[in-house]
Amino acid sequence: MNKTAFLYPGTGSQYTGMFKNLYESYAVVRHTFEEAGESIGLDLARTCFEDGFPEEGSIAITQVAILACSVAGHRVLAQEVGLKPYVAAGHSLGEWSALTCAGALALPDAVKAVLRRGTWMEEAVPDGGGLIVAVNHLPLQLVKEYCVPDPDRKQIVEIACRNAPDQAVIAGHREAVERIALALESLGGKVVRLRAKVPFHTSLMRPAAEKLSNELANVSFGKLEWPVISNVTAAPHEHDPASLRLKLAEQLTTAVRWEETVRLMQRSGVHYAIEIGPHKVLKQLNRKTARNIRSYALDVPEDWPSMFELRRLKPAFIDQCLTIAVTTRNRNDDAEQYRKGAIEPYKRLLQIREQSAAEGSEPSYSRKKEGFELLSGILACKRVAEDELNDRLADLVYQLNGGG
Repeated sequence: MNKTAFLYPGTGSQYTGMFKNLYESYAVVRHTFEEAGESIGLDLARTCFEDGFPEEGSIAITQVAILACSVAGHRVLAQEVGLKPYVAAGHSLGEWSALTCAGALALPDAVKAVLRRGTWMEEAVPDGGGLIVAVNHLPLQLVKEYCVPDPDRKQIVEIACRNAPDQAVIAGHREAVERIALALESLGGKVVRLRAKVPFHTSLMRPAAEKLSNELANVSFGKLEWPVISNVTAAPHEHDPASLRLKLAEQLTTAVRWEETVRLMQRSGVHYAIEIGPHKVLKQLNRKTARNIRSYALDVPEDWPSMFELRRLKPAFIDQCLTIAVTTRNRNDDAEQYRKGAIEPYKRLLQIREQSAAEGSEPSYSRKKEGFELLSGILACKRVAEDELNDRLADLVYQLNGGG
């Protein structure tokens, strides 16, 4: 089996105009922007296409915009290609996107939590500001040796991201990071000073992590549809809400173990990776760590033909019905109607999948038709708009009519 990983980028991938073409082309992107924006009273289309992301702007708003784009991109991919990942991972903020797309978090809950998370991260910036620097062409161990606290100045510099064999990111107090960056440059390192002023993934984020931990106690977590690798452990998250809450809070103060994440995918036999979100940062990082994994980016038009070829790897008809049911926004506030019209039909879809798996055969036409009708009922219960409904069901109708 050819295995595909879905990857979701973090802060730094944003740019003015991101996802505008997809927004104009796909109703599901427009609906996702609306769903995310309504939950916090923000016009995300205006934010992404007009206001942009100035250096002095809110990193919290930037992160919400990246999250919304990533979830919208995932929904386009599910709709157009119907591909289910073998595993998923997100870099820093991208872990929130990965968990949302895998069903662990509802999009409105994720957006609200990410907005507060970003705000608390900004509030935790030390006096004099923080600095983040990417260091290329030097081994991690050498960089690590220079990241020692300065007890006299009470300043820290820590490894914030372990991205690739020859790329690390350091962060901490501005003066200390700048001093170490100059030293690493003198050793032949290529140093890139990032625009963000928040020292992500360092002990300076502890106040934000404590507030986030309290916030997550009130957030509901669902079951993951596929494995999502943790930034903290470089291993798949447990199917346990308490563990998810702990790791998401801990992520703010510990380094992102991205190289180890990609190595795990290699050992697991992943053949393809698709970056879902703005830009192509993770696709480029894969070239440093895992050239044997063919990597594509949803935000790169030239990659679309190759991604569409992966249709041959898409899941069975009933799996597609389940994916659409999970990733479609609910607009029905009546709990009893939702239980009868969405939850119970979803359970029946799971039964059909289990029955077919037990028999070791493709579902019969009658079962596919039943699955389609169950999904249609779920979408009707969720009060999906007609244009979104047609978008969601178009490929399934094509398959039912013998189109493959």
